[in-house]
Amino acid sequence: FDHVTFTLAVSEYSKCLALYPSAMTVRNNRAAANKQLRDYDAIIFDTSIVLNTEPLNVKALLRRSEALEALEKYNDALKDINSLLNISDTIGCENATRCRSTQMRLRQEIEYQIQLQKMRAETKEL
Repeated sequence: FDHVTFTLAVSEYSKCLALYPSAMTVRNNRAAANKQLRDYDAIIFDTSIVLNTEPLNVKALLRRSEALEALEKYNDALKDINSLLNISDTIGCENATRCRSTQMRLRQEIEYQIQLQKMRAETKEL
């Protein structure tokens, strides 16, 4: 698929949501199309609405965590990954393994950001 195809898909999902705003599957599918377009804010918007209605929606949690990570919102991404791991019996072994790997990477990135901030603060003091 190409950029035009996903742009068209987003447009069609938007038309459907204008008629049926509570169609969470459509909203989640629009988030998936926006993922292909790397429209992270749109992904977060749609998946957050889905998660307000369906807090344990695995696809929405995965998509939102990936979008948050792409926007360097590591703490929020980690919260979604932790939520997924808390329901690991429903996400399957492959997804749980992927989530554990992502959890480790996010923790490392958060620690790196903390250390970077400390170094910058120390440099300013000099």
